Amino acid sequence: MIFFKKLYQRFLEYRARKRILEEFSDLDEVLLDKRLEILDEIATPLFAEIGLKNWNGRYIWSSNFNEEGIKHVVEYNVLRHYKGTFSFGNCFQEIPSISGRNKFVNHRTEKSVGILYYNRTEAAQKALNNWDRKNMGADIVSTANEVKFRSSLQDVLSVNVGLIGKWFSENKTIDQNIAEMIKEKNNPPFEIGKRIITPDYVLAFLYKMKNNHELSELSIDSYITDTRENGVSKELFMDRVSKVVDVNSIR
Repeated sequence: MIFFKKLYQRFLEYRARKRILEEFSDLDEVLLDKRLEILDEIATPLFAEIGLKNWNGRYIWSSNFNEEGIKHVVEYNVLRHYKGTFSFGNCFQEIPSISGRNKFVNHRTEKSVGILYYNRTEAAQKALNNWDRKNMGADIVSTANEVKFRSSLQDVLSVNVGLIGKWFSENKTIDQNIAEMIKEKNNPPFEIGKRIITPDYVLAFLYKMKNNHELSELSIDSYITDTRENGVSKELFMDRVSKVVDVNSIR
């Protein structure tokens, strides 16, 4: 039985490699420097049209922090097999992320921009929801060669820039972010594995920014319960949330 399982696994690996070779028969991978040059040429002007006028020279485009301490962010994500896609969301002046060593990392400067309220593009999330990664093609950029990279990049952006801009316009206040994250918490998108930065994590800070201490503490408890094996301790989390200031003092 073990022999046949190993044999079948090798067959699957062989078939996957064959499919990749067929797909990239004209492979001439777009390497980093050229990739960044083309992203700047094509993506940067389009993202600037939806308010993301800051480019970090690599894979992140962002707005400035608004009067409520919210920064809109788009990130290009490198995938396996000469592919990439885009994610987007919000960065918050008062909300840190958690490092691999369970330490809080702030995102208040241009060099430390990160997505705290994270979203995938629509086709990518639908494909994940349906376990149908083949249909992610609408939101997948190919780096197999320069021609494919340019054409697929333009296709993905033509579909998604307007949708991303609309999401940003509907999620530019703390109240709007709270409302959307409650929806996401009640109807979570499909994930592979668990995120450390969950809706409850972000909500704990957002409620504190609105001086709603009761809901902030409930979100802390919910987050700790959900991530008790991999998250920070409750004491550490509560201490960090307690340092958050009222959103009105940011203005």
